[in-house]
Amino acid sequence: MNWLKREKVVEVVAGLDEEAEERRRLLEEMRLLREEVRGLFELVGREEVASRLKEEGVVGEAVEKVAEAIRGADDPKGALSSLIKCAPRLEGKRAVAFVGPEGGGKTTTMAKVAANLAFGEGRRVGIVFANSRKVGGVEQAAVISSLLGVPFELARSGERVGEAMSRMRECEVILIDTPGVNPLRPGEVGRLQGLLEGVEGEVETHLVLPASGDPLWFVKALEGMKPVGYEKVILTKMDEAVRKGNIINAVVYGERPLSFICDGPEIPDAIAPAEPEALSSMVLKAIALGGEPSYEA
Repeated sequence: MNWLKREKVVEVVAGLDEEAEERRRLLEEMRLLREEVRGLFELVGREEVASRLKEEGVVGEAVEKVAEAIRGADDPKGALSSLIKCAPRLEGKRAVAFVGPEGGGKTTTMAKVAANLAFGEGRRVGIVFANSRKVGGVEQAAVISSLLGVPFELARSGERVGEAMSRMRECEVILIDTPGVNPLRPGEVGRLQGLLEGVEGEVETHLVLPASGDPLWFVKALEGMKPVGYEKVILTKMDEAVRKGNIINAVVYGERPLSFICDGPEIPDAIAPAEPEALSSMVLKAIALGGEPSYEA
């Protein structure tokens, strides 16, 4: 009996040793990563930080804001991560509307989110398509909902969107695709605003913008879409973005947290929740090496 007890104690101690070793290994990996990022930062010299940020497409006051945060920091990645606000994952019962310019990736992003919620998390999802102006859009949305096995409704006004949401009350998450608008045309933005205001019920609005867009246009788009009342920003086409500055532009000028990052057209794989550490690594590696780092959340 005593022998059995001693054997059990040995097993427990061995397990604790393994856990301690794993913790030491993770801490060492974190230390090496921090040193690597600091080394990359030192390669360009602190006096060149602002210049490199501009080369990466960071615009206006955002340049100095970021340069000031990371200049001289012992942990540049941590300093930059603290500036990049990201939204928590979609949880609970809610309705989410995707808004933004035509061709920015709203419908594809909606499909990716729907697939991950339905297949990855086993949640009940419904799709409301209010983007009837898009050529072939209704058919595309119908195919997506059929493949995912989720309910689908077409709505041409805010009132109809609200009615469709009522019929989907059993769904945990309702995803709404809206008409693409030109963010620089107040009239188009106003019509979209009217559609959303006509919806009876609470809707969380995510602005979908391509990270590959011209930085000046990107900043103006963030400002131009504010009347819609977007609460979060989704960056698409990250794989096509030669420069990574729009990550910073989105945070500084959008003044909203980032929710998702899309880095390809593949459904459902090419999407990941926005993570401050992964995004700051992309920016720091870009300004240090002038390379094209990929997004790994």
